[in-house]
Amino acid sequence: MRASRSSAPADPIVAAVHPDPHGYYAGLRERSLHRDDPTGLWVASSAATVTAALSHPAARVRPPREPVPEPLVGSPAGRLFERLVRTTDGQSMKASIVDALDGCAGASLHERADAWAARLGADRGRGDPASSLVDLVFALPVHVTADLLGIPAAQQERVIRCVPDFARCLAPAGAVERAAANHAAERLGSLVRACLDSAPRGSLLGRLESHARGAGVDADGVVANAIGLLCQARDATAALIASTLVTLARRPALAGRIRREPEALAAIIEEVARFEAPVQNTRRFLHQPVALEGVNVPAGECILVLLAAANRDPAVNPEPDVFDPDRGHPRLFTFGMGPHACPGRRLAVVITSAIVSRLLARGPDLRRLERQPRYRPSPNLRMPDLVWAGRDLEMRRVGPERGGAR
Repeated sequence: MRASRSSAPADPIVAAVHPDPHGYYAGLRERSLHRDDPTGLWVASSAATVTAALSHPAARVRPPREPVPEPLVGSPAGRLFERLVRTTDGQSMKASIVDALDGCAGASLHERADAWAARLGADRGRGDPASSLVDLVFALPVHVTADLLGIPAAQQERVIRCVPDFARCLAPAGAVERAAANHAAERLGSLVRACLDSAPRGSLLGRLESHARGAGVDADGVVANAIGLLCQARDATAALIASTLVTLARRPALAGRIRREPEALAAIIEEVARFEAPVQNTRRFLHQPVALEGVNVPAGECILVLLAAANRDPAVNPEPDVFDPDRGHPRLFTFGMGPHACPGRRLAVVITSAIVSRLLARGPDLRRLERQPRYRPSPNLRMPDLVWAGRDLEMRRVGPERGGAR
């Protein structure tokens, strides 16, 4: 059943896909950090407590006694999972990823994203424009990231098919999903490892391998995190793209501004990331007792970190409920901070810019998109169900059934 915009979310997890969770988030910010008894989670919602939770060395991304989810232990998906920087707290591989991504030249990155947006738009523009747009939203981030990695174009459709199956193991999954994730992990591992052996030195995969070798990280770690980049690029960037398109439907004047001032597009996308955070929350597990902003939290507890609530904290972003791409130096929590800050922020903005520019130049009239969409079920990803001229765009047919990391 579709949630009423006037009814509050039942809890801070389902708030991620509520039609309008921000009044609820504002009430949570008044308590800053508190225990939510129905979910059993501690909830950090103010900018101060979110910053503290993301920065504290004792607040880590996996429970102390379960570094890999028990159902995945010893499986192909589990062996990839245990090497992902997003699910571990070692920083050697994270530094390698940051350094490798920093080496992606700005002009070249933009050109690749634009070229893939044009190519995929042409390929998918021959069929139904409704489902074609959704295909494009999900496919573009993976193709651009795969191209940067150095995966040959001939192999990329195989990657497109495998990535969502593996990504499902990063969220709570049943036996059928785990079996699909294991199959995808084996195929992706073989594919990426073969590319690693012949990756051009200037490719993202080549740079990643070079930096990782210098940090003492083996080839398995490189392969796993190349796959991790593909997974994160697909879901989180697709959500950012979809939210940007809905924002343009709601605010048609922005499209005119982008046509007049193309340089304004990046700031508009960054404001979308603040205002409608594609990733609404993340979790941290306490490996020892901590005091966060004066609140004592025992070891072993889990903190639900509400990134979206912090984005709209008036203590750091004045008039937070006003969509303003010209606000000076906004605080943006969507991409995290501290040891696990997302290294792909620039990549996500560039890919989103490419598809938005192409749709505004040659695509259908974005004003026809539903302005008050439903949101696809997920524990932390805010992905609008794009609806066009009264038709469901079949996002669930091409998108993953679940989103988010454990």
